[in-house]
Amino acid sequence: MSNYDIAQKILKKATQKKKDNDIEGALKELERAYELCSYDPNDSLPISVHLRYPKYLLLAGKNDEAWSHLSLLLSKGYSGQDKDFLLMDYENIYKAMSLFHKKENNKILHLIYEDMSLLAIIYHDYIHSIENTFHKDKLKLKLKLKSNFKKLNLNINSESYINLFILFSDKKPKTNLMGGSFIADFNQKANLLLN
Repeated sequence: MSNYDIAQKILKKATQKKKDNDIEGALKELERAYELCSYDPNDSLPISVHLRYPKYLLLAGKNDEAWSHLSLLLSKGYSGQDKDFLLMDYENIYKAMSLFHKKENNKILHLIYEDMSLLAIIYHDYIHSIENTFHKDKLKLKLKLKSNFKKLNLNINSESYINLFILFSDKKPKTNLMGGSFIADFNQKANLLLN
């Protein structure tokens, strides 16, 4: 039996402990599974499994630790991470960060991180020559962004923000890391604009 197969059994234990409201026990089981799969890249677990840890930390009321873990996933990655799909991992991490801000009722950061997730998809598709409707149809992209503002009931001028996003969506990263750098730059500029 491979370490991956053993980790799958451990992950089921983690799920059961979470259901039994033993969050600390669930976190320990996740740590065991991550450790077991860290020895061989062929045994790597997907980002969705790595995102369970910060979710469980949130359930345990450890918000700062959850945010730190998400930041660590962004900056350092995880064992066996497929570098060709780095931006897709970023997309999932930014979505988790967006939900984190939504739970804290921070509408502006929820919006920014949700849109950072969208940028990650756009850049991934560009790098891998995948057709993405947002590359061609800027009107559709603008409508989606305006809809996000409306859903969040934000009473701020959305035009400057949308223009900033369009500017960044037009960037053409040559690598995943360059795409990640563009997204970090968008985050900084969007925060300056909206906060």
